[in-house]
Amino acid sequence: TTNYLHVKTSFAGQEIDLYCGGNDDANNKKLLDALEGLAPEERGAAYVSVACCVYPDGTKLIARGECRGTVGYDEIGNGGFGYDPLFLPVEYNGEKTMAQLTAEEKDAISHRGKSVRMLAKQIEEGDR
Repeated sequence: TTNYLHVKTSFAGQEIDLYCGGNDDANNKKLLDALEGLAPEERGAAYVSVACCVYPDGTKLIARGECRGTVGYDEIGNGGFGYDPLFLPVEYNGEKTMAQLTAEEKDAISHRGKSVRMLAKQIEEGDR
């Protein structure tokens, strides 16, 4: 799995896609540098996950989960990994980063949790 954070800003219509290539500290610095000077409303971001199941007959089930939020100005929290200390999910109104959430809180809103739960529901309902 590639750790991926898509950030879309209104800054000159640019879209900034950042992939892990170094350690978390270096990647977080790269992201903060790219967004330097932008207002909170221009720092929207989303974690995205796609889960799929392919049956032997070729039938495919696909589920996409998103966790929307904004990129903060400072790293806060010790939990999680990657961009979690910077990512402020909308469900917590900018008051907590993903790195400050408990495992249960994070799973309830995470892109991975959403996509896997949606896929499990498709499988249970026999969507083939």
